[in-house]
Amino acid sequence: MTNEELDQARVDEAFRVIKEDARKNLSLEVARIAREGWTPPVAVDPDLAEAATVCRSKIYGSTLDLAFDAIKRGRELERAALQPKEGEQ
Repeated sequence: MTNEELDQARVDEAFRVIKEDARKNLSLEVARIAREGWTPPVAVDPDLAEAATVCRSKIYGSTLDLAFDAIKRGRELERAALQPKEGEQ
């Protein structure tokens, strides 16, 4: 992340904070965030997070069993994503 991107992320965070509490001053909020060394959270790849969940779900005797469970979970998630959400037609 470049310095300019970090600056913009800090300003965005300050806007988010003052949106929750309009009594706060934007300039002071940006200064506080910078002073405290705030950085945006690291983005997590949802596939990696899901893979970690599958790996933690049980102790696998073989890589093949792990691969099968991962494939099954991927298909479940794909089917769920294709289902219409409530209120959609």
